[in-house]
Amino acid sequence: EAAAYRSVVSASERAAQWRAAVAMLRCAREVGAAKPETYNAAISACAANTQWQAQVAVVALMLEAKMPGCLVGYNSAIHGCSTVGEWLQALRLMEMMQSEGIAPTLITFSSLTKAFVEASQWELALLQFCRMRSQGLDHDTVSYNIMISAFAAGGKWAH
Repeated sequence: EAAAYRSVVSASERAAQWRAAVAMLRCAREVGAAKPETYNAAISACAANTQWQAQVAVVALMLEAKMPGCLVGYNSAIHGCSTVGEWLQALRLMEMMQSEGIAPTLITFSSLTKAFVEASQWELALLQFCRMRSQGLDHDTVSYNIMISAFAAGGKWAH
């Protein structure tokens, strides 16, 4: 039964029907068939339609259900927030993720750093860039490009 719900939620994502995906997730929750993969599929459906508020709401549903958090879902929601400049919400999601014991990845940090850049918060972008190293993660081309954008936008090439 859980696989069927997940399939319908995934199909809703492919059809660009994020509302249907969230509605199906709610139905799955009502009958006890919602699994982490179902939540992730709903978050992805919202992301595909740039619905960051809905992504955050699905993460909240996941926490409410005491569903073990999933790195993929969190990363997707953080990325969704970053694409629209919602840096504060992206930061909150990362904090929630860490409070659940889920370690941020290079993707997590890059998405959060991008959110800071989009909001012209180059200092916060630099802080996250440095935190990546302290978490044992190596920078990659994407993270360096994000920082170049941050410094260019902030006129801070001397850093």
